[in-house]
Amino acid sequence: MVALKDIHTIYINHGSTALHVSSYEAEDLKASFIASDDGPGIKLHKSKRKLNISLKSDIRRMLNLREKPELFVQIPSQYEGRVIINGSSGQVNIQDTNAELLEVRGKSGNITMDFSEIKNHIDINATSGNVLLKLKTTDSDASWHLQTSSRRRSIAFSLDNHTFTNQKTEGQTGDGTYSVQMKTSSGNITVE
Repeated sequence: MVALKDIHTIYINHGSTALHVSSYEAEDLKASFIASDDGPGIKLHKSKRKLNISLKSDIRRMLNLREKPELFVQIPSQYEGRVIINGSSGQVNIQDTNAELLEVRGKSGNITMDFSEIKNHIDINATSGNVLLKLKTTDSDASWHLQTSSRRRSIAFSLDNHTFTNQKTEGQTGDGTYSVQMKTSSGNITVE
């Protein structure tokens, strides 16, 4: 557990490990790592205004294809700073966060987000992984920018000021207060 007082940015580097991020009612960030071995675990580094969460490397885990480790990060619901996630091939699952900015960078892992509504700026960039955003309410104040190089984009509700090209879908819901940018090179983007 880590106190987030004076922390403005949380960096999470999960490599090829599956990552689960969620919001919960508490004051401190909680990080846990589940692995089938007794190898190295989480590295936490706190510096001025920043918290870095990463994993100690262990080549044996990359070779074990049956039992992949998982990283769980629970962020206090009152945290309103920035959350920046970097990974290579690990899956990313995110449930509601109140962070001012949620930024996710991935290469080949899928990114799944499950939110009640859009309450922050979202910036997703995946190379070949699919991106899925599930919303409980579709009338969030958001400005939407979805871009793929060669795959499909689908959004399950209508957008105001809608524009559509071969590679981009843009538009707005509500007042367009929050920017939602999702970009993939060869993965699909779905908003439902």
